[in-house]
Amino acid sequence: RERVFAPAGVTGAYLPPGESPPSLVTGYLSDGLATLLGAIWPQDGDLGAYEEWRSRAAAQGPAGELFALTTFPQELLASVGWTGGGLEARPLDVARATRAIFDGTVLGEDDVAAMTTTVPGGTFAQGILNREVDGEVAFQQSGILPGYNSGILYLPEWNVAIAASANTESPNATVPMLIDEVAVVVRALYAQAATDEAA
Repeated sequence: RERVFAPAGVTGAYLPPGESPPSLVTGYLSDGLATLLGAIWPQDGDLGAYEEWRSRAAAQGPAGELFALTTFPQELLASVGWTGGGLEARPLDVARATRAIFDGTVLGEDDVAAMTTTVPGGTFAQGILNREVDGEVAFQQSGILPGYNSGILYLPEWNVAIAASANTESPNATVPMLIDEVAVVVRALYAQAATDEAA
């Protein structure tokens, strides 16, 4: 909190299980993941409990083959993130932290260079994907946990970070595509503002 969140202005980030956000958006599992997790859940072969959960979850889910995460055994879900980070935060706070990491507020120039330098011919650095969006350098990361899909994108030329989340881990969730579309619009707005200012 003192080294990253406070300097970045992050006020709504939590590290479970020691902390929990005041409210949580219900995540939804796709049928395939729900079936896979459900198959490993029953202890001592208690398939009756699994079938009861499956029918309860299906009744609470939206249209289609999605299952409400809140109906799944929380003791199993709490361990799924493992070393993936497990941070729970609003997209605004994720964007603030991302920008602070890249703009020198949290890390020094050498650290950012090390974090974003790829091997020759590669696009992935130390946890960060280096790519282009609309012809400009961008750094990206995304992740999926049961019931959630999120991502960030940083545009260094404009010092802009974009974050988005969806409350499903479904392969049809288009968080990276949404972020790319927002980035193109943001880039165009900043470029137009720079042109207007120069005129």
